[in-house]
Amino acid sequence: MNTIPVINNKDSTVITQFHERFSTEFIKWAYNTYSCPKTLAKSTFDATFNTYLLEEAASLTDTYFIENSEAIQQHLHKISNRKLIIQIVKKGDERILSYLYKVHRNKFLYRAKQRFAVPIEEAEDVFQETIIAFHNNILSGKLNKLTVDVEWYLCKIFDNKLLNQKTKQKNQEKLLDNIYQNNQEQQAFNTYEKNMEKEQFVEAIQLIMRELDDSCKEVLRLYYFKQYSMEAIADELNYGNARVATTKKSKCLRKLAGKAELIRKLKKLR
Repeated sequence: MNTIPVINNKDSTVITQFHERFSTEFIKWAYNTYSCPKTLAKSTFDATFNTYLLEEAASLTDTYFIENSEAIQQHLHKISNRKLIIQIVKKGDERILSYLYKVHRNKFLYRAKQRFAVPIEEAEDVFQETIIAFHNNILSGKLNKLTVDVEWYLCKIFDNKLLNQKTKQKNQEKLLDNIYQNNQEQQAFNTYEKNMEKEQFVEAIQLIMRELDDSCKEVLRLYYFKQYSMEAIADELNYGNARVATTKKSKCLRKLAGKAELIRKLKKLR
C-alpha cells in the first residue's frame, strides 16, 4: 500500500520514485552502520519522509524534487538518523553505543586536551560517562527527540562534565589551601605525620574506605594492603596500563580530600 501523501491532489510518480530510492539507500546505510533491522530503518525513514512532504506540500513539485534531490536526501537522512538512534536505544540494542563511542572517541579526547587541558586518561573516563548519560537520558524519557546531531548533543554533556570536574578540582585545591595556610596548624600536622606509624595510617584508611565506591576500594586495597605495583593493579583490574591505574588511584584519593590529615599522608605515599 502506498503511504506517500498525495501532493497538490495529484499522483506524483516522480516523488514516489525518489522516496523509494532514498528509502532503499537509508535502509542499507543503517544496516551497514548500526546493524539496524531493516523494518525499523524503513518505518523511521517513511515517517520522516511523510512529515517532510506534509510540511513542505505548498512548495513541492516534481521539478523542485528533481533539481534539489541531493539536498533533500541529505536533509531526510540527517533527520531520520536522529530518530533512528533514539529508537535503537529504546529497543535495548546497545551496539549503537559502542559505535558512537568508537566514532567520536578520538575527537572528544582531543577536544578535552586542547580546550580543557584534561589528561587523556581522565578524558577517557568522562567520555565513557557521557555515552552512559546519553543512554540513560533516552531510557528515562528525558531525551525523546534529537533536535541536533548526536555529536553536538554528546558534546554538550561532555563539556558540562569536564567543567564540573574542573570546578570540583579547584574547590578541593582551595579547601586544602585554606586548611594549611595557617603555619601553626601546618607545623602541628607535620609533627603528627612524623609520629604516625604506617600501620596506624593503614588502619585509618580502612575506616574511611567505606566512603568510596567499589572500584576505588579495590584499587586502594590492592595498592596499600596488598602492596601491588601499579603495573600489577592494571593487569588485575584490566585498566590497560599502569598510567591508567595511577590516574584511577589519584581520582580515588581525591575523593578523600575532605579528610585533611589523611589526604596529606596519602599524597606522600603516592
